[in-house]
Amino acid sequence: MFRSYHLVRWQRFFDELEIALIKNENWDRSRFYSESCEWEKNWCRQHEQFQTQPKGDPVTEAARIWLKYKAYF
Repeated sequence: MFRSYHLVRWQRFFDELEIALIKNENWDRSRFYSESCEWEKNWCRQHEQFQTQPKGDPVTEAARIWLKYKAYF
């Protein structure tokens, strides 16, 4: 679900913001929300199967993430 929904939506959000910054334009929030709503409705109609069992060791993954980002804390 993360890869097909959250990642796609957030990537689009940041891409649009970056383009607006580069062009020195205001970001059109209402257009983004309207288009996102349509995209979300289409996403909900899909029948993608998601993994039901966790993959990997959560303690190992948490340690890896901590090592990667600990300088920011």
